[in-house]
Amino acid sequence: MNFTAAKLVAAERFLGKSIGNIIEEANAEGGMSLHTLTGLLAASHYAPSWMMVGIDLPPADDTAFIAALKRASKEIDERGAATCGAEVGKALGLFVKKHFATGEAD
Repeated sequence: MNFTAAKLVAAERFLGKSIGNIIEEANAEGGMSLHTLTGLLAASHYAPSWMMVGIDLPPADDTAFIAALKRASKEIDERGAATCGAEVGKALGLFVKKHFATGEAD
């Protein structure tokens, strides 16, 4: 599983949250909601062709994203929210480390 900027833009649009708010929710004590987990998992499976051709469709009107949501829901049902959440969290963490790391020492 991995995230690209385009996949996370789709997640932001679907969830109505910025990446910062998504990360904040993921890091919260109670973890992310099932809605957020499903949206992120769907985004990880999504091939955002609309971004490649310059068409600005929201995910709600994108049949590929709807299919990815169905796949994500089924995956959560079959594998469990905890397992899927751990994988999503790891992939999100790798994306953040790669793209938002400040390089400052702790």
